[in-house]
Amino acid sequence: MRKISEIKTENFGPQDSDPITKFYAINPELKEKYQIKKVKFALSNDQREELLDLSNKTNPKHYLTIKTQLETGMRVNELCNLAIDQVNFTECILHVQTRNATRYVKEFKTKTKSSNRIIPITKELSRLLKSEIKKRATGYIFESQKKGKFSKTSLIRIVNHYAKLCKSIGKNIGSHTLRRTYASYLLSKGVKIGDISKILGHASIKTTMIYLYDIVDLSSFDEVRKIVQGMNK
Repeated sequence: MRKISEIKTENFGPQDSDPITKFYAINPELKEKYQIKKVKFALSNDQREELLDLSNKTNPKHYLTIKTQLETGMRVNELCNLAIDQVNFTECILHVQTRNATRYVKEFKTKTKSSNRIIPITKELSRLLKSEIKKRATGYIFESQKKGKFSKTSLIRIVNHYAKLCKSIGKNIGSHTLRRTYASYLLSKGVKIGDISKILGHASIKTTMIYLYDIVDLSSFDEVRKIVQGMNK
């Protein structure tokens, strides 16, 4: 019996809370014939822009945490632990690195040795991060209401909150989707996969390959529609 090991369930649309359940509801005869697993995805340009726009209008700090993840590909734990002295605001780079505890920040260990790395950032992001810390010279870039670091759970909750409010997404996506989006966007713009792998902090390019997904430019479909419109006239 033929089996399909993988179906891209995001094609069923963001309005479907469980696209696999819907697939089987529409095609009950296929339930015993096909094995389906959920496939993770990267945000399209439209989805990314709506996510940023919505969070920016609602909460500037939430917007900046999402923007930083989208523009650096940092793991959520790395972002939580990002300290002020890890960002070079002049050179527009940030350092992800293992560190010992100090009076102002807790001990932090990167996931692997390869995770110790330098990430380039834009002048705009550097300016926004500088504005976020105001006159503080020590501590974390992003402080919680209790003046400590954000928890991983809090940052993931923030991403999911706005993702569900977005018409183009409408569901939980988790913060790792932002990391995949960053990697996939760089690849789509011609950045070498070896460079992407280093920026992500992967020990192997094989790991990076798992992160790469096609980012669909929905606006590009307009030209196709125009062509097909005259197809059978």
